[in-house]
Amino acid sequence: MRRFLLIDTAAEPSAIALATARKVLAESTVTNRKRLSEELLARIDTLCGESSTPLKELSAIGIVSGPGPFTALRIGTAVANALGYAHKLPLVPVGGDEVPSLPAFAKLVAEKLDKRETVGAVLPNYGREPSITPPKKK
Repeated sequence: MRRFLLIDTAAEPSAIALATARKVLAESTVTNRKRLSEELLARIDTLCGESSTPLKELSAIGIVSGPGPFTALRIGTAVANALGYAHKLPLVPVGGDEVPSLPAFAKLVAEKLDKRETVGAVLPNYGREPSITPPKKK
C-alpha cells in the first residue's frame, strides 16, 4: 500500500499528514506560523512514529507549492525538497486551489504519481512578488 507525506504550508493553519490514496492515517497542524520552522520536522517525525511509517517507506511527498505566504512556502518546500533528496522520494507539487481537504490532497498526489507527474525539486509559487521589508537606512 502506497503512503504519502502531505505538506501544506500555504494554508492557515499549516497541515501535515500521512495518507494513502483513500485515507488520512495521521495528521497535524501548526497554527503559529512564527514557529513553523521549529515545528514542521518535529511534527513529521511524530506522525511517522504514530503511524509506524518510516520516511524511507513512503512512496512520495506531496507539497502545496503555492500560492501562499513567502516564508511559509519557503519552509515547506525546503523541507519537502530535503526529505525527498535524502530518502530518494519523488515530489508531487500541487496548487493550493487543487486541495480543498487532506483526503482530496492525498487522492490528487496518488493520481499525479500514477501519471508520473513528479519532480526532483519543488519551487515555491508565491502568486505575487514577495513582500520583503527593505533594510533600514543607516
